[in-house]
Amino acid sequence: MYSYYECDDLGPANWYKINSICNGARQSPIDLPASAVLRTKPLCIKNFEVKPDSNNIKNDGHGAQIVFNYRHNDKCLLSGGSLKYKYEVAKAHWHWGQFNYAGSEHSLNGHQYSAELHIVAFASKYGSLSNAVDKSDGLAVLAFFYELDNRNEERSDFIIKKDLGLIVKSNTNDYIRIQNSFSLKDLIKYQRFHYFSYQGSLTTPPCYESVTWIVANTPLKIKTEDLDELRNLKDNEGRCILKNCRPIQHSHQSRQITDYRQY
Repeated sequence: MYSYYECDDLGPANWYKINSICNGARQSPIDLPASAVLRTKPLCIKNFEVKPDSNNIKNDGHGAQIVFNYRHNDKCLLSGGSLKYKYEVAKAHWHWGQFNYAGSEHSLNGHQYSAELHIVAFASKYGSLSNAVDKSDGLAVLAFFYELDNRNEERSDFIIKKDLGLIVKSNTNDYIRIQNSFSLKDLIKYQRFHYFSYQGSLTTPPCYESVTWIVANTPLKIKTEDLDELRNLKDNEGRCILKNCRPIQHSHQSRQITDYRQY
């Protein structure tokens, strides 16, 4: 079982022992520049406001995961922008850190945010997430930073806090149905946003280099109590998951990074 602690035998520096590609040239996350020279087009999100039949949640021992169970005709699809194909939204999960101001995986011009949301989609041509995960063009991941904001008592964009009580203990097999399903709009708020895009990898073993990353520039809001609830989740040994963010990966080759700005 891989770990996020450097002192562990299978901590991030040793993930290559699980799969050598974890030391590859196209690994994620990376530090993104303040701006990119190359421009791209806006991302298209179909059925952005449609709620799925259900959202299921589980704690896989490394964090909280959500599944979107859409009806066939209501699938949430990503296309356009830096994507060559249509991608079907399948799952979402979160990354955080031991400290409130440093929990995102990507950073922006050297700045790390409090947490990071990943929405995982697979290329429709492969038929399923499991078929697409190791293909070079198999996945697209929308990433959104969370910025700590304790000033407004009512305002938090972290909408699953109340559901985390269902999954405090890890369970690698079974998902639990959430009482009230939610759409992608409920999760990320805006359909059009400034983003950076580049070709990278999964940020957990086996680290397949199969991801087109779409990283939003404008952060969502999160509160200290939300982060505390995430850190209260337990791993497979019953310990609190204090952090689950992979360190920045320094590429062995230059990355082509594009961005879209909404003026």
